[in-house]
Amino acid sequence: MIWIIVIIVIVLFLIAVYADVSKASELDERYGPLTKTYTIGTFLDSSIRIYEESHKVWIMGEIYDFKDILSVTLETETKKGQSRIIATTSTDTLGTIGRSMVGKLAGGNTGALIGAGTAKKKTVIEQETIEDSHVVYILDIKIDNLQRPVISIKLEDNRDQAIELYSVFDLIIKRGN
Repeated sequence: MIWIIVIIVIVLFLIAVYADVSKASELDERYGPLTKTYTIGTFLDSSIRIYEESHKVWIMGEIYDFKDILSVTLETETKKGQSRIIATTSTDTLGTIGRSMVGKLAGGNTGALIGAGTAKKKTVIEQETIEDSHVVYILDIKIDNLQRPVISIKLEDNRDQAIELYSVFDLIIKRGN
């Protein structure tokens, strides 16, 4: 049963990849030579493709004219890492045995339990970091489109790609195409 599910998932993934390749070819045929592409996610709808010759840009599943790009901003957001505190308490076993024996001599079985309960306990507290803090770059592209006026793109820890994308959109705006 699990193998059938795995095979179905693989087939669906391959169909999605084929559809992306077909769509990318269609875009290239329609808008001319691809100048630059930026991969943000796994599939075509989470990418940016620049067609300089035809003055078009594919942004996350939609095509826009260069003149529709109104402004671009690049912001950073620092995400703090997560940490957890681990407290481990242990009882000194040699102390437990000795105290139990003394308690048994003094008060029988009840004394043994009381003696064992008075053994020294040691608590060790450790802090474990699960994930280090990191920077998220957020590229906000304002579009001349009332249905989707702002496109926000989050680029996890990818400073170079964020700066390059900002620069490309800044050039598109400055050229006034």
